[in-house]
Amino acid sequence: MNIVILGSGNTATVLAKMMHAAGHSIVQVWSRNQQHAAELAKQVQSKAIHSLQEITTDADLCMIAVSDKAISEVAAELKLKESIGSYSRVSEY
Repeated sequence: MNIVILGSGNTATVLAKMMHAAGHSIVQVWSRNQQHAAELAKQVQSKAIHSLQEITTDADLCMIAVSDKAISEVAAELKLKESIGSYSRVSEY
């Protein structure tokens, strides 16, 4: 599976590493902090991107793994052609 990771914090890092170790391809990593995106991308043999408009259309999954406060903002900026839909609120567990 080809995966794009949006975020570079603890959750994004753990999930990216687990998915990479399971044999999935992390094709891109984006973060508001370009250095953090580059560091995580290097760890999972991926490409860091600097803009949400650079997200590849070949990804099977685009995972938003940012802080709860930033989810709505990041989701609003996404322009994905084929998607299930968007959610304005994510449930907290």
